[in-house]
Amino acid sequence: MALAGFVVAETRAASPMFNLDLLRIPSFAAAAVVALAGMFGFIGTAYCVSIRLGAVMHLSALRAGMPFVILQLIALLLAPVLSRMLTRVDARWLLMGGLLPMAAGQFWIAALPITTTSLAAFIGPVLLLGIGFICVVSSLTSAAVNAVPIHMTGMASGATSLVREFGQGLGPAVISTIAMSATSSALAGKLNGADAGMEAAAGPLAVVNAGSDSARAAAQTALGHGMALGVVICGCASLFGALVTLLLVRKNTARAAVGAGGEPSVRAATA
Repeated sequence: MALAGFVVAETRAASPMFNLDLLRIPSFAAAAVVALAGMFGFIGTAYCVSIRLGAVMHLSALRAGMPFVILQLIALLLAPVLSRMLTRVDARWLLMGGLLPMAAGQFWIAALPITTTSLAAFIGPVLLLGIGFICVVSSLTSAAVNAVPIHMTGMASGATSLVREFGQGLGPAVISTIAMSATSSALAGKLNGADAGMEAAAGPLAVVNAGSDSARAAAQTALGHGMALGVVICGCASLFGALVTLLLVRKNTARAAVGAGGEPSVRAATA
């Protein structure tokens, strides 16, 4: 209801906060879709990895957090390099160069057995995720901004940030639902007595932490299946974003065109 009200208000406003004509520009709309898919997949993967290492495999907070430390170090080291690359390379190619490694890292994580707790086993996929993440974040705004008339640059940048944050919020919500639903389906009929009651009341994570030995083993296997499915979906989201980028994201050749009133024309950008 709030979204519908926002759309109505923006279409009637003399100076809208978000000009809906931006969505008629194919490259900008595509960049928004890529922002949503890319961040959905990245944060959804982060959710699965954190739950897997912490709540399922019971690693200490320090060990469970190390993959994320490495992930952020990669971003910290590459950010200055990418900022210079953006002045020389089309943001579209950097965007694809981020989404494809992200997808590879996500599928790699999905293939790791649930019992894998060695940090060494996660270094490869985490490196791919880290490189992909910083490439995507660095180039997303540039790709979106380059798709719109110059006078809408600020609006396009803000809208892209909003869509990116929405994807980050949506990822854990959707992936957790899918992963836990798949886990419960895999556990169906394998628990009995108090363990079955615990699963019904509190879910698979309660069983893997407080159930009997046999129930814990069954819950661990089921959670491995559910988490892997969630990460595979995240990888598919990254691949979808790469495909959209390849087919639709382009620079706006009309940025230099001047429309009525001395400003670039939205109509020219949609052509």
